[in-house]
Amino acid sequence: MRLYVNGTRVVNFTTETYPSSGSLSWVNANTNFALGSFPLIGATPDPFDGYLADVNFVDSGALDPTAFGYADSTTNQWLPKAYTGTYGTNGFHLDFSSGALTSGSNVGLGKDSSGNGNYWNTN
Repeated sequence: MRLYVNGTRVVNFTTETYPSSGSLSWVNANTNFALGSFPLIGATPDPFDGYLADVNFVDSGALDPTAFGYADSTTNQWLPKAYTGTYGTNGFHLDFSSGALTSGSNVGLGKDSSGNGNYWNTN
């Protein structure tokens, strides 16, 4: 896994522990995420304190940031662009285009716009 913030790869952490290539994690576990079984985004004991927008998860791919965005030549601000590749079996794209809560269907805030139908229920 690699972490990019505004197009720049983050490599300086206080503690670094890299998984071996091909290792399995809860990120792509192909299972429902529920309290008590797998971590939820924003749930304790490891809450996420940040802002997510235009989230793309590509299953079985390692892409650089330019597949998803670009630096504006005037402002140098990182801007999203439409991803044109495939998402793989468990991949998803959350564009957050609707503010409606999602429950049991592929509409609203948790809508997967990748075409895979991997919707997220919202709480």
